Amino acid sequence: MIKYTNRLILMSLASLFLHACQAASAPQAPIREFNFHFDGTIGGMYNWTVTRENDGSVRFKLEDHMRRDYSDLSDTVSAEFMDSLEAICNKYAVYKWDGYNKYDRRICDGRGFSLYIKYEDGRSVNAHGMNKFPSGYHEFKDDLEALCEPICEHLFELGRLQKIEQGVKGDMRSLIVSFASHAPGPIYHYKFFFLRDDLRDNNVDIEIKHSDGAIIPEGDHRFYCRASNDKMKWDKFAALVHKYQLIQWCEWDKHDEENKTAEWFQVAFSFDEGIINASGTAHPENYDAFREEFLQLFMDTFSYLFDNKD
Repeated sequence: MIKYTNRLILMSLASLFLHACQAASAPQAPIREFNFHFDGTIGGMYNWTVTRENDGSVRFKLEDHMRRDYSDLSDTVSAEFMDSLEAICNKYAVYKWDGYNKYDRRICDGRGFSLYIKYEDGRSVNAHGMNKFPSGYHEFKDDLEALCEPICEHLFELGRLQKIEQGVKGDMRSLIVSFASHAPGPIYHYKFFFLRDDLRDNNVDIEIKHSDGAIIPEGDHRFYCRASNDKMKWDKFAALVHKYQLIQWCEWDKHDEENKTAEWFQVAFSFDEGIINASGTAHPENYDAFREEFLQLFMDTFSYLFDNKD
């Protein structure tokens, strides 16, 4: 019995010694699976998974808290991408991070990460931190983001095109439209926020500063009130969205780097099924025509507010 116990002890020590030697040496086998999760309590969360498939192809899958309405964001990437990923992991010796699990409990918000790597020989790396990070983490993350961001942009574009193909269906439920100038030109700001009357009592919120009088009466105007769905002319606002094919603006977020005084805009149209969001100082196709007709439709719908203004 004593000899058997001693044998178990020796085997356990040998196993611990082997594990320690492996942990101290760089992996020789290629990566089979790589998963990096970033947890930003303020800046959002995302999850990147890279997998070497049985047929030798490499697949990148993205999950992003800011794009929760995008589904199945994944695509194959080149073998060179996996080579670059392995080079980054070797550069920062992330195999030494295995077992890292530290928190700074004094910080309520902040940032954290989880890293899991599985190699072809079965070896793995597990690391986790919240407001505490292993040596070299920030440089590793910078290099990893530089490598992965072009892939993420490609996947976001695939998701955007999928949303455009799906389109919007049913009745319009709400809209947000804003136009604002940039100095040194004339200063103005138009903001419109409309909801269906079953969503909020005061479902019309309008703020206009420095109107030039071209379509909307000159000056400043502020209205916060209730309007019935019939008076709101939802069907006409929806028809305007379809007329100018604003579904093509879906997820537009671009800025005019050459014209620093370009008008900033934001639109958000919510339907029974689907949402159209767009913003920026670079203007998508049909922008000017939509802008003019929207303001005219607004005045046709809400002229009574200006007539009754004190």
